[in-house]
Amino acid sequence: MSLRSAVLAHALPHLPRTSFTRAALSTALASLPPSDAQHRPPLSHDVVDTLFGPGAAGPRALVRAWEDAGLEGMRGAKGSVKDVLGARLAYSASVGEHLVEAHALLATPTTTPSIPVPTDVLARLRPLARFSTPPLYRPFAAGAARAAEGPVSRVLEATGGRLPLVAVDPLAPLAYAWRVADAAVRAANPHAGAKGPVGEPAGAGVEWYTSRAALALAYLTAEAQLLQLYPAPLEGTPAPLVDSAATNPHFAAAKDQLARALRRYDDAKTILAAGENSADSLISFVELATRSVAGIIRSRGF
Repeated sequence: MSLRSAVLAHALPHLPRTSFTRAALSTALASLPPSDAQHRPPLSHDVVDTLFGPGAAGPRALVRAWEDAGLEGMRGAKGSVKDVLGARLAYSASVGEHLVEAHALLATPTTTPSIPVPTDVLARLRPLARFSTPPLYRPFAAGAARAAEGPVSRVLEATGGRLPLVAVDPLAPLAYAWRVADAAVRAANPHAGAKGPVGEPAGAGVEWYTSRAALALAYLTAEAQLLQLYPAPLEGTPAPLVDSAATNPHFAAAKDQLARALRRYDDAKTILAAGENSADSLISFVELATRSVAGIIRSRGF
């Protein structure tokens, strides 16, 4: 196992305490057992950057490792689709309120798009650089020179005269839920063949895609229950640690929501199947009636 993989593996059990942060990676790196740490470089603030990249690259890698571990656990699960999705929901609930950060990292693109700012607009923005607002968060001891600069000046300097745009990937949650739904269907039907370009059984049609899309939406609505704010602890008492589904105050509601969504999914399938049978019966009746009328016409000599 590479050092990068070892750090991610040792960080996953501590996510309920450390969340999906660079601190979680640093803690895992410092606590590696001797067998994994024999080739570990000396600890410093640059080691995490060297292994995972700067900024949010490390937390994104941690989210991907957490998701892959959950999908791997689903592959060996037994039972129906409902059972497998329920077990996956408990896996998400075990990280507690940090699930919000996982979804935020999933929906954040790796690069920030920007547009060039015309020179005359830049000239109008320069006077705003004199105004400075207190920073919401200043890690450690920031330099006085940086604190004296205005926010516009810092942005323009960091982006080279370009205006950064807020970037959000709206399809990331759906893609995440699709992977969960697909793993649940495969776990519940382990003998189904997979020969298509995206792993679908040979000859699969629209139903293969619509079933996964419907299950993905059902699971996503259930997991959305886990993204709500937690009840505030009583004054003078520490906030309870949520490290399992049993200690998550929203897990029961999320499980009920999953059951309701899956019931609606089953009802919709029943209605569609009944509609298809009715349509087949109607078509057969029309064909029979047409042949009967044609036979009568021919027997009359017309």
